[in-house]
Amino acid sequence: LGPNKLWAAAYKKLRDEDPDVLRAYEKLLLEKDDDEIPLRDGDWEEQVQRLAQERLQAVQEKRFRLQIGDGNIVVRDQLQKVMGFIVSTKDFVSAAISSEPHAAIAWASVMFIFPLLNKMLQQDKDAVEGFEYILSLLVRCKLMENDFLQPTAGDPKPSSSENHHKLALSLQSKTIELYSKVYKYQVRVILHLEHSALTRYLRDIGVSDDWKGMIETLKATEREIKDDLQGLSNHTSKNIDKKFEEFRSKVDVFLELCKKTMENIKDIEQASHLGHLPVAHSAAFNASEIERERYCMPGTQMKILNDLQQWLESPTGKPILWLHGMAGTGKSTIARTVATALSKKASFANSNQLPDNISLGATFFFKQDDARRNHAGVLFTTLAHQLAHEPLGLESEIADAIKRNASPDIGVRSPKVQWDELILKPLKALEAESPSPIRLVLIIDALDECQAKETGAIRVNAQHIIQSLKQVEELSKVQIRVLITSRNESHIDRAFKNIPEKSYDEIELSKVSLDNHHDEKKDDITIYLESELLEIEINNGHSSKWPSADDIRKLVEKAGGLFIYAATTCKFLDVQPDLAKKRLHQVLKGSPNKNSPPFILSQIYSTVLDFYTRDWTEEEKQEDHDLKEILRLIVVLFKPLPICSLAKFTKSRISTPRVHECLENIRSVVDLPQDPKSTVGLVHLSFHEFLLDEKRCKKTGFLVEPTMMHIQLFERCLEIMSHHLHMDMCDLQKPGIFFVEIPPVLVQQCIPPYLQYACRYWVDHLLQLGEVQEVQDALVDHGRIHKFLREHVLSWLEALGLTGELGIAVHMISHLKALVNVSGQRNPELSKLLHDANRFILFNRHNIQEAPLQVYYSALLFSPTKSIIRSLFLNLFPKWIMKPPAVNDDWDAELMTLEGHKRPVNSIAISPDSKMIVSGSSDGTARLWEADTGIETAKIDFGPSDLVQSVAFSSDGQTVALCLSYSREILLYDVATGEISSLLSHSHEIVQVAFCPCPDSKILGWIADDQMLYLWDMSTKQQIYMHEIREEQPTTIAFSPDGNLVAAGSGKYGGGAVSIWGVETGELMAEFNYSGHVRSIAFSPDGVTMASITWEGLLEI
Repeated sequence: LGPNKLWAAAYKKLRDEDPDVLRAYEKLLLEKDDDEIPLRDGDWEEQVQRLAQERLQAVQEKRFRLQIGDGNIVVRDQLQKVMGFIVSTKDFVSAAISSEPHAAIAWASVMFIFPLLNKMLQQDKDAVEGFEYILSLLVRCKLMENDFLQPTAGDPKPSSSENHHKLALSLQSKTIELYSKVYKYQVRVILHLEHSALTRYLRDIGVSDDWKGMIETLKATEREIKDDLQGLSNHTSKNIDKKFEEFRSKVDVFLELCKKTMENIKDIEQASHLGHLPVAHSAAFNASEIERERYCMPGTQMKILNDLQQWLESPTGKPILWLHGMAGTGKSTIARTVATALSKKASFANSNQLPDNISLGATFFFKQDDARRNHAGVLFTTLAHQLAHEPLGLESEIADAIKRNASPDIGVRSPKVQWDELILKPLKALEAESPSPIRLVLIIDALDECQAKETGAIRVNAQHIIQSLKQVEELSKVQIRVLITSRNESHIDRAFKNIPEKSYDEIELSKVSLDNHHDEKKDDITIYLESELLEIEINNGHSSKWPSADDIRKLVEKAGGLFIYAATTCKFLDVQPDLAKKRLHQVLKGSPNKNSPPFILSQIYSTVLDFYTRDWTEEEKQEDHDLKEILRLIVVLFKPLPICSLAKFTKSRISTPRVHECLENIRSVVDLPQDPKSTVGLVHLSFHEFLLDEKRCKKTGFLVEPTMMHIQLFERCLEIMSHHLHMDMCDLQKPGIFFVEIPPVLVQQCIPPYLQYACRYWVDHLLQLGEVQEVQDALVDHGRIHKFLREHVLSWLEALGLTGELGIAVHMISHLKALVNVSGQRNPELSKLLHDANRFILFNRHNIQEAPLQVYYSALLFSPTKSIIRSLFLNLFPKWIMKPPAVNDDWDAELMTLEGHKRPVNSIAISPDSKMIVSGSSDGTARLWEADTGIETAKIDFGPSDLVQSVAFSSDGQTVALCLSYSREILLYDVATGEISSLLSHSHEIVQVAFCPCPDSKILGWIADDQMLYLWDMSTKQQIYMHEIREEQPTTIAFSPDGNLVAAGSGKYGGGAVSIWGVETGELMAEFNYSGHVRSIAFSPDGVTMASITWEGLLEI
């Protein structure tokens, strides 16, 4: 028949044998064509060719969009090979389609079937395997046609022309038969795919589609063809095999490229998610700030280190070890030593290597005066970030957790939620996949320095951190050991006492005992001082043995067993030799100190400061001096600052080099980083306490009087803001640019740390002053605050928006309003401006937060015409706005809009202290909002398959009851920790929940579609009693303010009722009938009056 004729013959054969099936086949193929041009008679072959080419190109273009391995789209191994084969043979296949329209039909089927195969059931595995075989068969047959029917000059001549002719006819016949069977197979597959998944499953059980049998028949025919082909020309047969294997090798290259590409994409995506975590990088053990600190000197703290080593290696060790002791005993030094050794897979108590299954997981070193690492908000996010970058396989799990918790961002969720989502769940996933047990160590240092962002919540933070960490008990194959160090503060001690003894061990780190200092065995303080002072002697070029053994003995005695004394002394003596000798003499003056640790520390701190002022008279010591001012600033600042920013707040405008020079002289007690961008701090919390203690510090002349410093900082903040704030701080020139589009680096460049500090804390410094005259003067009309707000309120809000601190502006204005109200009637104009600013911020907060420059545009445009802020900044209206929108004259009753829910809100509740709002929605979420600012603080997501029907706050505001409609559950949400627990499930839909409002009450009431009212005791989680509701459909429930009565409203077609029971007795007290469904009921504050409203709009009292 010659080239390009075999497919036509096979097509004719199938048409003669089964014309109906073939017509359906053609129709189905053409229905898949996206071209809506109507089919004309006789041109279907052309359209099939075009369709096949388009499908081939689509596979080529989409090949890298398919994900290899597990993911949202799972491509099976066989289909990876198929796709690779198609792409590798693209040019070859395209030529086959162009040369013969009947061949194009078979190829169009391949292109059509391919995207659907990945959606087939597992029972279709045989069909997928058959499809892979068909694809390779089509390529092999095309090679056979090209090489055999169009032989090259290099092919050998057949030995017998007659024999050759017979074999050729046989080969031709069998090839036509093979092509016909290919057509039939493809028809069956396509018809199979057109059935529903359930139909395919049932057909597979009945083995109606014998895919294996059909493929075996095809393979048998192919083998006969290969035999005939070898008989005709062994050379041609081998040449076909060689070309086919070349195509196959391209598949492997393609798959490897695809796999690497997807791995790169996945790495980029995971890095993006991890980059959104708020992380305190300076809290890691290997951060530059911490690496500067010392580690345990070899031979010191051996007992403690041995105890820690045994706990860590013991298979029966408790999950948590609490190492506690007084200030200066070396807790943080031990934590750094342990972390460093673990990171090197080394023992910290001996020279042995750690067991292979023990690794350092993550570390967090709290520091009270460093705002980056002094609160619980970044503890678990930082630990998770470190765990994600360890070779544990947790990166994907943690990145997925961040993605799942994108609204609100996991970084603003409670520490409890962060622990569960970012650490505990990924560890459980790792445990399920881990082939052998592993042990990870988490180290949390100086927990006592963990502060809360809200005053008074420090104890709550420590308690919840420990409660969360206790949950590592739930893991078995992945064992977690947690080392916590802190002072033995009462709130931390209570937190540990609140968890079972089986969950933790504790070790007390006492002062180093000096009772044996006359024995041959040296104590740890002696070892430390000898080693450190020898290094100082060598490095600084002391000409003779320095210090003497007697000097070291005296230093050991003065240290009183405290490492902090010894370490500070060594830093103090690390200067050039002559000065070091003078300083040593200063330290050794007086007798050994036998007093309590605070006074031992006082002695070394006094010595350091006295040496700096050794040439001053007593009068001069009490006068102001650069170093005094700098130290006072460091102590009083709410957040540590770099040296250059610190200089900005000095009253006498001390230069940055001068600030560095002053601190250089006392760097034994000040943490002075080499990087000028890093923040300055005190080396130890005890020095901070010393500078504030009048009894211990007054004689030095460095006593910090907070009131005077807060006045200075308040005034400097106003001066800095007035000088540096302006419209469009980052020169964006794009009013509509979103906050997320603005590079953080640009914000840091344009709003430096000192300006960020001033914008954030100026009111806080004012609040620390009480009723001093300076506060009264600042709050008068046309005074400093009034003038600043009139000129800079918008640029101040812009700066807060750009730095992500806009929510705090509401609190700052509220604090100013409170101060004004206390100050009397001297400031009516400032009072009006503050009221207007409060309404302005609340009304526009969401828009400014999303796009900070909108403070000058939409915020102004849509404010009332009599708004003071609008009037002050009318000149900023863009000239291209020819006609401003019509707005009200004054602010109306609406304070703000809370935005976030995607579907209708079914229920809201306000906490008893009016600080929080909770809302429940048909979108399957409940959300908590800060009532003062409207900022969303938590999102509780149950998924779109459920809806939150009702929400209620407990009388103490610490618990929220959530009623889920479809799952018929009541859940309890802990506001402080974010923990959710199930109270009960019910057989009928729960309509509404309500807590008894009495301060000490633990009663929860709820109504359900079974026409019943239920009261539960939350302390025992037991039912108190239940009552039948008279009408068909319960609608609402309410308690009286004193908690003595509970009322339930109900209704049915044509009427409704309210029933009232006594809470204590369960007695029905009263019933009221209505002409319509009762929608809602409420009691007056005194409990004497009740109001109700029906769906028809009738209000009755």
